[in-house]
Amino acid sequence: MRLLGLVWAILLISCGGESTPYRPKAIGPEGDLMLVVEDEFWRNHALGDTLRTFFQQEYPGLPQVEPLWKISRISPKDFSGNLRWQKNVFIVVVSDRHPAGQPTLEFAEDAFSTPQMVIRLKANHPNEWLAAFRAHRKEVLSRLKEKDGRVMAQTIRAKNLCKSCNDTLIQRMGIELAIPSVFRPVIQNSKVCAFQYSAERVEKGSVHLIEKVVWLSSIPYTSEEQFSVKYLKKVSDGITQTYFKGENQGSGVIIEPRMPCDSSSLTIQGNYAMELRGLWRMSNEFKGGPFLLYAILDASKRRIWLGGGFVFAAGLDKRSHMIELEGVLRSLRETK
Repeated sequence: MRLLGLVWAILLISCGGESTPYRPKAIGPEGDLMLVVEDEFWRNHALGDTLRTFFQQEYPGLPQVEPLWKISRISPKDFSGNLRWQKNVFIVVVSDRHPAGQPTLEFAEDAFSTPQMVIRLKANHPNEWLAAFRAHRKEVLSRLKEKDGRVMAQTIRAKNLCKSCNDTLIQRMGIELAIPSVFRPVIQNSKVCAFQYSAERVEKGSVHLIEKVVWLSSIPYTSEEQFSVKYLKKVSDGITQTYFKGENQGSGVIIEPRMPCDSSSLTIQGNYAMELRGLWRMSNEFKGGPFLLYAILDASKRRIWLGGGFVFAAGLDKRSHMIELEGVLRSLRETK
């Protein structure tokens, strides 16, 4: 034991004497969430029902039902050891020792592992906890999604960045994007750059074609009306119909006009942005899937960056692919 203690001390000294504790690598994919909840609340209370309903609501913009988060649940007494190493953890604390009427919401990154987000919501009574969760659930969701996207982009940049894709964007548009190395450039000009992944996979006993596309463009910013759903759909269709053609004459990628789009405002890299999700289809052909579009305002240069992505994976789940595209597109940053 003395020897182990000496070795540890030497390691600390060799690292500059810092006392920051070691953090193991976090486990689990992006989009997974561990809930730490007492059995009684999970099974026999509206608290558990609310958590299940919220985190397992439909992932928006998919042609089939898939959950927003893939959740697992554990009792606080069992939350120890490597079970603490999950990438995303949400801890429910209901205790009469907590001041009544003063629920607290805490966010901690890399608490037990890295990269990790641990969220704790504390309250005196379960009904008080529920009220606090309903008031802050959008913030909880936003922080989890922002962290997952940021970590995904950091991992891509560190381990499997498509350097040729990144160089193209820097030279043509003056921006960077964390595009995985499995993508390849398919369009390169001053107006639009696009990158595609295409491969066949054997899943569920059959061979399936999986295609993923990421495209970038920009337009001058002239008014707030440009962030309306109607305007962004029109601009997106103009780009995708021009550059992403089908096999039949006159066919091109468009946003499915018969289905509504989900839209929300957010902040990306400190800039105001609008997110659109929904379904795309190839006009005059039987082909389609989910799409994602971000419109990001660069107020200083009076420009709107447009980052779009769409997936084709007939017969397969598409949630994980859309989570990847979300992380990629949210990584957009200017280089000049």
